[in-house]
Amino acid sequence: MELYYFTSTTCKACHSFEPIVKDLCNKFNLKFKHLDIMDNVKEVCMYGVLSLPTTIILDSTGERKRFIGKTSELQKWLSENLDPLARSHCPT
Repeated sequence: MELYYFTSTTCKACHSFEPIVKDLCNKFNLKFKHLDIMDNVKEVCMYGVLSLPTTIILDSTGERKRFIGKTSELQKWLSENLDPLARSHCPT
């Protein structure tokens, strides 16, 4: 699974949440992809990103879940929805 993190250089919340999001990716073994909206217009349009920060979790079938803003909901969803076996193999 992958995690797309849409941000902007002018978004202060994006910068403060990014280390937390990266840590969650490591914890739950997700590939992290940082996407600045100015450099990734195609992806912004493709995923309909309207607010920042936007975090999208993707699996082999496409978008699985979307979060806008705070990371607490992201952490809760990951804890409740990812396979515990997959989590046990994650590096610490």
